[in-house]
Amino acid sequence: ALALLALLAFVYWRRERRAGWMILMGVCVGWGAITRPVDALCVAVPLALGVMLELRESCNRGRIKFVGLGLVAVLPFLLLQLVYNKGVTGAFGTLPWNYYAQQYDRYDTMSRAPIDPNFRPMSALPQKQRFFDEFTIPAYRDKIGKSRLDGLVDRAARTLAGPPLEEQEKGRLIYGALPSPLLIALLPVGLLGLCDRRRWVVWTALPLFVGVYASYTFFLSHYAVAIVPAVLCNLLAAGVVLRQTWPGASQPIGWAVTAAIVAMAVTALPEVNSERRDQWFDAPLLRQVDKDLSGINRLAIVLFKFDPERMVHEEPVFNTEAAWPDDARVIRAHDLGEENARLFAYYAKRSPERGVYRYDEKEETLTYLGTVAEMARTAATRPASGPAKQ
Repeated sequence: ALALLALLAFVYWRRERRAGWMILMGVCVGWGAITRPVDALCVAVPLALGVMLELRESCNRGRIKFVGLGLVAVLPFLLLQLVYNKGVTGAFGTLPWNYYAQQYDRYDTMSRAPIDPNFRPMSALPQKQRFFDEFTIPAYRDKIGKSRLDGLVDRAARTLAGPPLEEQEKGRLIYGALPSPLLIALLPVGLLGLCDRRRWVVWTALPLFVGVYASYTFFLSHYAVAIVPAVLCNLLAAGVVLRQTWPGASQPIGWAVTAAIVAMAVTALPEVNSERRDQWFDAPLLRQVDKDLSGINRLAIVLFKFDPERMVHEEPVFNTEAAWPDDARVIRAHDLGEENARLFAYYAKRSPERGVYRYDEKEETLTYLGTVAEMARTAATRPASGPAKQ
């Protein structure tokens, strides 16, 4: 939505030269930058280039005015990111994503450095160890095993057509930015119709997106959503080119291309095609957890007992209900046995009336254990069995 608004603002600013459109463009780019930095960058670079080319015909005062307005609109979001960086990582220049990756998921990166056999995630949680071994390392090994050209082709194919069939579940087909791989045939034709500045500013985000993600370890199907506007622009430009090439048959060609695109798009919908799905994978455990926890009508802490047989991506322990976990109605935490005493002692000082529950991921059962104050007293009287694990 932010990318589309930024593009729309550029089109209207180019036409009307109003300050409000430049401010809106800057706000959308800045907001996008603190949400999906890489995706926002792929949209912002062509927009910035388009703006600079448009300003060649302006006077110096006009250039300073519009560039200044754009930067002022972006600035609050950049300041917010710097404050957030400092609060989370202790350094203004370190993103929380990078901070986390260096400690727990080092190969979640754009680097192609050799795998360090001695590196392990700092956390002893089996969930993080499994994620690293079963997801991160195979994806990173696959990336560095390809040449840069092969990686570029792979990312382009996944962006437009989705993952290869051998990587998909039967009856759960997921495509990329196009509803059908057949439409790829129109994209080269569409390149001939991108001469207008409004069009190539939209389209240039596509090669930038593919180039950046060719260096990144992961590429999941839903990433392609961010670049759909550029792909659609390319696709629709193909129809324009075909009509201009054969003006005598312009109307039939327009109807034929439109009908083909609409037919492929409609038949790709899960409501029409039983082989297609909106979700890349089902998450029955997460849905059940949400349902069970919605029945807790008090302040609570829920300790999750890990099921080593569950899907590694189906992690129920996260706290997004409030900006600070202590403010959440239901706080989710891992069940760490005797180490839970530290958690009980912490919350006994802050909200001793919170109820404590244990959720068994394997059995999908929720059990009440007592209040935080009661659990803290019990833990304090229990004899220590040895040094706490890190």
